[in-house]
Amino acid sequence: MKPKDQSHPPTPTVASHIWMGPTIPRLGIRRNMVIKGRVAPVQLRNIIETKPMLGSLFVPTEKITAVKASLKVRGSIHHMAAEYIKEYNQTTITKKEI
Repeated sequence: MKPKDQSHPPTPTVASHIWMGPTIPRLGIRRNMVIKGRVAPVQLRNIIETKPMLGSLFVPTEKITAVKASLKVRGSIHHMAAEYIKEYNQTTITKKEI
């Protein structure tokens, strides 16, 4: 009798995402914050729902290099989203007024 196969099917890996935008102190979001999985933290989801272009800064870790380059290009979606966050951080508006 042959021994039973002890191998297990490969465990699917959970993709990690990273926030490539500036730190948002009032939301507790830090630049280069890594989040396991594909779902942004609630406070980040709320801001992305209000301003969808900000979702471009929440990227799979395998796209970090491309997004980093895009952040330096004036007029790119990533650059505009990061500039928006910088302005947001300098204002006194509340989270709901984004």
